[in-house]
Amino acid sequence: MNIDDVYEFANINPLCYLATAEGDQPRVRAFAMWYATGKGFYFHTSTAKGVYRQIKAHPKVEVCFYATQSGAMMRITGEAKILQDIDLKRKLLDDQEYLKQMFRGPEDPALAIFRVQNGVARFWTVAENEKERDSEKISF
Repeated sequence: MNIDDVYEFANINPLCYLATAEGDQPRVRAFAMWYATGKGFYFHTSTAKGVYRQIKAHPKVEVCFYATQSGAMMRITGEAKILQDIDLKRKLLDDQEYLKQMFRGPEDPALAIFRVQNGVARFWTVAENEKERDSEKISF
């Protein structure tokens, strides 16, 4: 496996589970990743949500992507960075039309984009059960 496999797996299987921390309490929720590139994994949310506050307070996150057909999963651990890029927000609204009903435009302060970066990815399948610690770490 290499870094291209990491981004391809995420783009093919964008439904994932994102874990954050709130104090000493872990929080996990299903998320639809927007896309992944060589810079990291892109997501969006509202600044009114708990996940936004949790990322601001503690940016270390873990994300698990799962391929239902094969049973393979990929876990990434990294840093969530909130991005203040109006052009990127414009692209998001163009890519996902339904968001235009939720946000007033790319300048809407409620619209937040974050990227998971500076981390490692690991692949796992049931065949490798109990060998997770030995799985190859791929840095991104």
